[in-house]
Amino acid sequence: MSESGGLDFILDNAPMQDGSEWKNKRIGAFTSSKMKVLVGKARSKDVVFSDGAMTYIYQKVWERMTGHECSNFDGNAATEWGTQYEDEAIREFERVTGLKVQTAPYISKSLTYGGSPDGFVVGEDATVEVKCPYAPENFIRAVDGVIKPEYIIQDQSNMNVTGKSKCYHITYDPRMPEGKRMVYKILERDEEMISLINERLVLADAEADRIIKILEDA
Repeated sequence: MSESGGLDFILDNAPMQDGSEWKNKRIGAFTSSKMKVLVGKARSKDVVFSDGAMTYIYQKVWERMTGHECSNFDGNAATEWGTQYEDEAIREFERVTGLKVQTAPYISKSLTYGGSPDGFVVGEDATVEVKCPYAPENFIRAVDGVIKPEYIIQDQSNMNVTGKSKCYHITYDPRMPEGKRMVYKILERDEEMISLINERLVLADAEADRIIKILEDA
């Protein structure tokens, strides 16, 4: 997908998040939300991928071979909390900034790679990512200007997928006093990190193809 053309067509035809079509599009694809796993370093210099990254690759191999979603995680209190308050966080962001957020679908950069930003800022070349931390200290961390490295990788990956030049990273806690519940930080597109993401994706696809060939030849 080019960084300038084609995105409007994709938005018109892409599946919205959490539906069955959205889940089907993600089957077999490496996604922004798990990109931290592929980018993470292995313990040994002689090994390309960490154990966690290999597990993720194995899951994608299984999905590509079966056409079914491989998921061993049905959510927990923290993820349910985040989902519950995401829309409220976006409304607060719109109220404070005067900006408008458009809901974003799952976007495929290729058949094996895509991402689902939480939104796009209308009239700006920007994605939106929302985090509603269950652990109170994580909200205060964001107030202090600190974003977890795995979130930065996710945001950069979604900028890579969409071609956008920046991301509004929103953190929201409904338990805080009114007027103090939302903070945001603007992350600019980092071409060096995006190059690293793309390099790791090439290696991950090659590893998946190697394993699939073993299965096909068995």
